[in-house]
Amino acid sequence: MSTLELIQLDTALTPSPVTCAVITPPGYSNDGAPLPICYHLHGGGSSHESLINSQALFDLMWENGSLVPMVMVMASTAPLSFYLDEADGPQWERLISEALPRSEEHTSELQSP
Repeated sequence: MSTLELIQLDTALTPSPVTCAVITPPGYSNDGAPLPICYHLHGGGSSHESLINSQALFDLMWENGSLVPMVMVMASTAPLSFYLDEADGPQWERLISEALPRSEEHTSELQSP
């Protein structure tokens, strides 16, 4: 079974820490080869809970070989933000393009190839 971890990404791009769900495939170890990271973007009004709710589906696909091993990550943005930067507010586009690729610094589970 895969492993689920919740992390808090503390960044100046948002007014408060951003909760991220991270799912690693069965048998994943920090000592093994690094895996690709797949960043999921949830729909409007959703959150990192969407990734959590999909964990069983990823487990099934890893078990039957239809999905290669990779680390899954989904960050929660503000409701209906659509990952757009706000003029005087949170910088969601920058979070996705700048902060998440460096999220390896925030958890031992994330590694990039």
